[in-house]
Amino acid sequence: MNALPPALWSITWREADLAVFATGDDSPLAMGDAAAVLSADEQTRAARFHFMADRERWIRSRALLRLTLARRLPVPPQNLAFATGTHGKPWLPDYPGCHFNLSHSADLAAIAIGAAPLGIDIEPPRDDFSAASLAAHAFRPEEAAAIAASDEPHLLFYRMWTVKEAVMKCTGMGMSLSPDSIGVPCDADGIPCPTAWLADGTAFDILTRSQPGGFVLAAAVCHSQSGVAQLPAEGRHTLMSVTREATAA
Repeated sequence: MNALPPALWSITWREADLAVFATGDDSPLAMGDAAAVLSADEQTRAARFHFMADRERWIRSRALLRLTLARRLPVPPQNLAFATGTHGKPWLPDYPGCHFNLSHSADLAAIAIGAAPLGIDIEPPRDDFSAASLAAHAFRPEEAAAIAASDEPHLLFYRMWTVKEAVMKCTGMGMSLSPDSIGVPCDADGIPCPTAWLADGTAFDILTRSQPGGFVLAAAVCHSQSGVAQLPAEGRHTLMSVTREATAA
């Protein structure tokens, strides 16, 4: 059965559809139905997981991505063919104007699909680490100072981190972009502003959401074509090419 189960949360933003799904034992997507839409390569990758729970969450995440894409495209979910960019970001060679991103953590998966390059990240917040210490090591000085002074340092850390990772994924460059090269300004309440920047001035539109006891999520889309042109050479080539394809679609 190729039915997409109900999302835990969803929104349309910047002409992109964002959704969060359950991937754990409480997911309404049966494991057999999920595995049935995966490719042979995905089945092989799933088999490499040591723990069954991790394997099943990964299978459901990949199946949910395929099922979500199939609602937009004239192709069954099991027939979608993926390729990967230089830094590992997947794309659809047969549908280059359809941009998407997947993030999964614990029992949740977040999916973004739109007509322009985008990134999404979801994290179930934890508090078993020093948010201030980690931020001092990996974030910009003003961001680390804000986290150290916050009454809710872990929540603010995750709000900033999800924005940074969403931007990394939007560019297609992933962790080859240093977290401290991405600026995440916040308002007085610790809510990220609707725009984030790379160190070179490239701007991204940002959406953030947090659900107490549930998840922190951020999505990013490139602010403008002129901003894309300011990316480092490799990222600029990737983003400019896919933006042209989206415009032509």
